[in-house]
Amino acid sequence: MRDSILLFKKEMIAIFRDKRLILTVTLVPFIFIPAIFYFNGIGRNTKPEKKFVIAYNEKCPYVSFLEKYNFQTVKILDKSDALKFDAWDVFVYNSKEDTLLKLYVNAAKSNSGGIIKTMERYYLSFRDVYIKDKLKSMQIDIYKVIPPTIKIIRINESKNSIVSFLLPFFILIYLFSNAIGVGLDSIAGEKERNTLQILLVNRISRESILFGKLFSTMTVSLTGAIFSILGILVLYIFKIIPNAGSTLLNFTPVNFSLFSIIILSLDMLVVSILILISSYSRTVKEGQGYILPVYFIILILGMAVMNPDSSIAVNFANWPFINSLLSMQNILNGNIHTSYIVWTIVSNILFTIIILKIATILFNRESIIFRK
Repeated sequence: MRDSILLFKKEMIAIFRDKRLILTVTLVPFIFIPAIFYFNGIGRNTKPEKKFVIAYNEKCPYVSFLEKYNFQTVKILDKSDALKFDAWDVFVYNSKEDTLLKLYVNAAKSNSGGIIKTMERYYLSFRDVYIKDKLKSMQIDIYKVIPPTIKIIRINESKNSIVSFLLPFFILIYLFSNAIGVGLDSIAGEKERNTLQILLVNRISRESILFGKLFSTMTVSLTGAIFSILGILVLYIFKIIPNAGSTLLNFTPVNFSLFSIIILSLDMLVVSILILISSYSRTVKEGQGYILPVYFIILILGMAVMNPDSSIAVNFANWPFINSLLSMQNILNGNIHTSYIVWTIVSNILFTIIILKIATILFNRESIIFRK
């Protein structure tokens, strides 16, 4: 272990000499995450509904109803002129020959679907008000004719769904992305530069070399994850995500400890995969060819888990990486499932041990280390 610590210090000194790597690990996640939320408008307050311009040939109760909700209206008698849609979005055609009220919408407009849904929604409200007014004028008890309306009230609804889904995903991204360069360079890079032989001829066990490089890669990877969390805190401070600060209320000392242990165990699993690939690869380029497919598969799984009701999240909830993401989501939402969290941590550690055992076997084989 002493040799591993000495090698760890040596690796960290070499790593932090690279100023570009420091910027990539610290400032990039710290700035990049708030920028994504800001420029995509995720979590902003709901924008006020856009009011359309309504054209009509004969004023009817429906048009009068729309005017009460500040819709701008304009009267156009000629139907052919109205259908040109010069400065209006909807043309309400009231035919005196029948009771059918026709609404013409310019389908060439990109927001025509939204216009149609808005008009339908307002018409349903208008119809209810119109029927109730008519029944009252006829002195008929409306509750004997119209069934009661329902109002669905959500309780125990999470206010931090955006944060709870995206934060674990970004943590996974930065655990991987920050570890890829350092992890592959730590062994495969030294093979390529012919500097690994210098370590191997010293009186240091190969296991100590392997664990020293493991710890240094984990440190870099965790640093990126920590700064990604700090980037989320920026969102809290500047209120880019409404109600996101309520997530902090779920972070009791126990919850924070569980969250941190999950990240640590997940980081061990990520780095062990990289160390295994780096031990087998002859060059950094070859290692990148092996790790990128794994990286993309895990990202796809991570995006699928962002919807906890997806088939992947439900059917593969106990799989590595997926269970870590789901456990972090549950903690952020205040839903603590102790047995599931324990299984997540234990499974991450077990898979890490298995992968490191395989990496140790490869690292002790001359045919693997010095293969051409």
